[in-house]
Amino acid sequence: MGYPDKLLHITPPLLPADLVLVPVFSMIIYQLFSGMWVPFVLANLALGLFMAYVCEPLFILLNFYELNSWRLTYSLIYYLLTSSGVWWFVTKLKRVQEKAGFREG
Repeated sequence: MGYPDKLLHITPPLLPADLVLVPVFSMIIYQLFSGMWVPFVLANLALGLFMAYVCEPLFILLNFYELNSWRLTYSLIYYLLTSSGVWWFVTKLKRVQEKAGFREG
């Protein structure tokens, strides 16, 4: 997996997509579905399918992105595991805060 063209030799051209778009979409899904595990997973599955099988092939077609030995399915798995892991971590952190007497807001 890689980027064939670079604006600067040390940063990939899709760095804004990697560091902004995916996290922002994930945060929106978290805000909408954070209290409900199944809808959260289904929303992240929809986002992962869209990112892995629509956006990434489009970036490949536009020569912004190269798969090399990477597979689109690996991206889907990555999106699902990271979003689920973050959901678990934040949920655990919120429980610790509640036990310690901290309130949101």
